Amino acid sequence: MQDRLGLDTVDSATELGLPVDVRDYGPAARALLRLGVRSVRLMPNNPDKARALEEHGIEVAGRVPLLMPARAENAAYLTAKRDRLGHDLPHLDGWARDRRG
Repeated sequence: MQDRLGLDTVDSATELGLPVDVRDYGPAARALLRLGVRSVRLMPNNPDKARALEEHGIEVAGRVPLLMPARAENAAYLTAKRDRLGHDLPHLDGWARDRRG
């Protein structure tokens, strides 16, 4: 849908009648707790992942950004993640400006 119709990641899912995100972090949290892990540092750009783990009893001691370089091929995808899903991608703010020179 993204390549064929030019839809972003959110619109592609909803166009197909799918939820935007159905991931459940409960099983991961239970596995971590069973292993004795009570606190983690995450590398997500999605703040929902940290909240989900915290809701399941895992302390998120910190988040380390994982910032993929923006390129013409992935800029629309990354921008949709930032603008529509709330991902922390601050490096995109200057990308379009930098491309224009």
